[in-house]
Amino acid sequence: MKPKHQLGSQPEHKPLLQTLAGRLAAAGLALAAIGFGWMYWTQSSSPSSICNVAYPGDLASISLSAGDILCIPLGSNFQGTITSFPAGATIVVDSASMFQPAQMDQAAGMLEVVGTALLPETELWDGFTLINRGILTFSGAVTFSGVTSLANQLKGTLYFNEAFSFEHIGGLFDNQGTATFLKSASIGYGTTFTNGGTCTFSKDVSLSGMWMNSGPVVMSEDFLINGTGDLENFCTILIQQSLVNFSFDFFNFGLVYCGTNGNVGTFTTGALFFQDTMGIVVADEFTNDGIVMGGGNIFIRGTSANLGAFGTDGGGMNVYDAGGSGFDVQAGTLNPRVTFTAFSEPSTTMTFPTCTDVILRELPVVLGGFDGSMTDDGIQLDWQTFIEVNFSHFDIQRSEDGRFFQPIGQVSGTNDAANGAQYQFIDPKMTLPSQERLFYRLNMIDIDGSQEFSQIVEVSMDLASQGLSIQFPNPAIQDLSVSYSGNQPGKLVVTIMDLSGRQVLKKVIQTVESSGQMRIPLTGISAGAYVLTVSDARTQQTEKLLISK
Repeated sequence: MKPKHQLGSQPEHKPLLQTLAGRLAAAGLALAAIGFGWMYWTQSSSPSSICNVAYPGDLASISLSAGDILCIPLGSNFQGTITSFPAGATIVVDSASMFQPAQMDQAAGMLEVVGTALLPETELWDGFTLINRGILTFSGAVTFSGVTSLANQLKGTLYFNEAFSFEHIGGLFDNQGTATFLKSASIGYGTTFTNGGTCTFSKDVSLSGMWMNSGPVVMSEDFLINGTGDLENFCTILIQQSLVNFSFDFFNFGLVYCGTNGNVGTFTTGALFFQDTMGIVVADEFTNDGIVMGGGNIFIRGTSANLGAFGTDGGGMNVYDAGGSGFDVQAGTLNPRVTFTAFSEPSTTMTFPTCTDVILRELPVVLGGFDGSMTDDGIQLDWQTFIEVNFSHFDIQRSEDGRFFQPIGQVSGTNDAANGAQYQFIDPKMTLPSQERLFYRLNMIDIDGSQEFSQIVEVSMDLASQGLSIQFPNPAIQDLSVSYSGNQPGKLVVTIMDLSGRQVLKKVIQTVESSGQMRIPLTGISAGAYVLTVSDARTQQTEKLLISK
C-alpha cells in the first residue's frame, strides 16, 4: 500500500519531477524492446527476404511453429485460418495486402502489420507482440490471457470494435499513431499505457495501471480512475463528461478539459493532484477531497468545493471560478498564495512546450465511430465526429475485396470545432455489386488537402439482406427489449432456455413489417445465463443472454 501524503508536508517540485523523469525513462526502456523488433525488420531486410514459410494461398489453413516467419505478400488477401501461432513465430502483413483470418488460435507470436489487417474474436496469449504501422482492426472481442506488448507506430491506425480490457500485470501498450476504442476500455493494474499519438474512446474509460500521455486524447463518456498507478499528462485530454480520481497520483503538465460537446463535466479528485505552471484544468464542477499542489490554472464554470488540502506547496495556483472570490464550499485547508479570479473561458489556442499536437488547435477531425448495415434501401453507413477544425469533406469508398477501393460519394463536413456531427450515407441497393460482402472506408480530407483513412467496415450482404438480425441489451434486467430486422413478416418466435436446455419462456409475436422492436417481460426468470433464440419462417438467430436482477 502506498504511504499517505501528509497534509502538513511541503515537498518541492524538483524531487517530484526527478521521480517523474525516472518513471518515464523506465517505461521507455521497457518499450524499447518493441521498437527494436520493428527496427530489425524494417532496416535489416525486406519482408520477402526474411520469410522462411512459403505462402500457401489466400484460403489456406496454417499451423506455425517457433522460428517460422510467414509473410502475407503484396496484393494477397488472406482469408484462411491460423490454427497455431506460438511464441517465436512471426506473421508479417506486407503493404497493399490484406490479412483477415477467419480464426487465429494460440496467438503468442509476433504480428507485424504494414498493410491492412482485420482480426476476428481473438485470444492473445502470454508473449504476444503486435507492431502496427498499417491499418489494423480488432473486429471481434479480444481476450488478453497473458503478458502482451502492443505497439501502434507513428503511421499506424488501430481500431478495437469491442470492449477493450487490458488487464495482465506487465502488459505494455504504446500508441504513437491513431488508436480508436469503440466500446468501453479498461486499463488494468500493473499494465503500462503510453500515448504519443491520438486516442479516441467512444465509451467509459477506467484506469488502474500507469498511463503516460503526450498526445491528444478524446473521451466521449466518463474517465474513472481507481488503482495504485500514476497518470501523467503532457498534452490534452478532452472528456465529454466527468473525471473521477480517488487513488492515483495525477501529474498534469497539459490540458484536462471536462464537459465537451455541451455536457456538464465534473473534475473530482480524492488523491494527489500535482499541476505544472503550464497546466490547465477546465470543468463545470470541481471537487477536491485530496491534495492539490503546484501551479497553473483551474477554470470552474459552476460549483466548487475544497474538502482537502489545496495549494499546500505554495506554488501559486490560479483559480477562475464563477464568483471569483473562492470555493463555494471551503471545508479544507487553503494556501493563501492561491488566487481567485472571475471565470472566463480559456483560449483554445493555448499551447504547451511538451505537447506536440494540441487537439483543440491542430487536429482537423476526430472520428468517434463508423458502422455499416443493410437496409431496404441499400447499405447505410453511419459515423460521428467529436471535433472538426479546418475540415473539408468525406469521400466514401467501397471495395469488393477489402484492398482496392473506389469512391462512391462525398459528404461535406460541418466544421463544428466544439460539437462535431452525426453523418449518414446510403449506398443504393440498385448500384450494389453481386457480392456476399462489401467493404467501406472514409477518406477524411482537410481544407489544406491532407487526408487520412478511417477503419474498414465490412457488411455481409447475404446475412444482412436475407436473414433475421436481432439486437438487444446484454445483460437484461426487468424486461428484454429486442430490435429485429431482415425478418419475413408474420410470426416471430422467441424462446429462452437455461444452460441445461430447459425452456423458461416462449412467446409468439405477429409482425407486419421486416423490422421493429418488441419488449418481453422477464417476470419469474431468475438471474443467470441463458440462450435466446428468435426465429421467423426462414431463419433463426441464437445468442447468449445474461439476466441481472
